[in-house]
Amino acid sequence: MGNALLVGTNNSKYLKYGFIGEALVNVFLDYTLIFGKLGFPAMGFNGAAYASVLAEVTGAFIVFLIIVKKALYNGFYCFKANNPIQKQ
Repeated sequence: MGNALLVGTNNSKYLKYGFIGEALVNVFLDYTLIFGKLGFPAMGFNGAAYASVLAEVTGAFIVFLIIVKKALYNGFYCFKANNPIQKQ
């Protein structure tokens, strides 16, 4: 949803930061979890699955931080408690 908000508001230039963070985390965790490097257990394919899920969470978190820091949610009632649309 964060990616869709960035694309829909013509701020897709910020997507690259989420993708870069996701890729870095995925490469690092793949190396450590698949082969058991740096004190992590060798998990094989299960390690690749954990690495992919954690990388996706990291990418989503980075995109969320960008949306909040740049206040790209203004005007959409994303985080407002007194949403006039809900009062109808």
